[in-house]
Amino acid sequence: MNRNEFEQKLGEFFGDLASRAEAPEMDAPAPRENDDPVVHELVRSFLMDGAPRSGVAGAMERVRVSVVDFNELRVMLAEETASVLPSRYPSALERCKRIRAALHGVFQRENATSLAHLRDEPKRSARAYLDSLPGITPFVAARVALLCCGSHAFPIDTVLHGVLERAGVVEPGLSLQTVSGRLERAIRAGEASGHYRRLEQFALTAAGPAGQTKTAKRSRVRGARAAGKS
Repeated sequence: MNRNEFEQKLGEFFGDLASRAEAPEMDAPAPRENDDPVVHELVRSFLMDGAPRSGVAGAMERVRVSVVDFNELRVMLAEETASVLPSRYPSALERCKRIRAALHGVFQRENATSLAHLRDEPKRSARAYLDSLPGITPFVAARVALLCCGSHAFPIDTVLHGVLERAGVVEPGLSLQTVSGRLERAIRAGEASGHYRRLEQFALTAAGPAGQTKTAKRSRVRGARAAGKS
């Protein structure tokens, strides 16, 4: 697939999503009054990375009610945090180890479990800070940078990669980094957050064979129509 074909398919796909609903403003559950909103999104992003979206809100709520603040996740053993998550939550221990490592990294630099200062940093500096945290993944860094710091990024994990692949927007076998890079180059900075939120909403509401097949079918029908007109 060349660049023009990719951008056409991408535009059709996001146009279809935009026609269905507005991009959601905030994911549930929202930060508590005493929570640092950036750390809140950092923790949520770790829970999202590669996990079925239907279970993320419940997992986040379980984590929140188990601690007074997110600093407790820094001092708790990863095994303790993992035990709070729903049964059979994917890679529970691994992601809890990453959360703990990242929060330790934040505390060592800031002497507090806070990332609020990143909102006042230059966008590239904020992204570089996030990328340098121990335990971080590209999806987590990109998601926090996009939603909290206004950086130009497009987070892609295995779940979103699968949605785009099944819809025919990207070819099978591409790496997460490749797909994320293509999206960053194809989507304007001011539009990335809305498109990303719509993609996440679609991954949540159409997460199943029926929803995936329907979208892929729409993409194939549009392609057939376009071919018939040429």
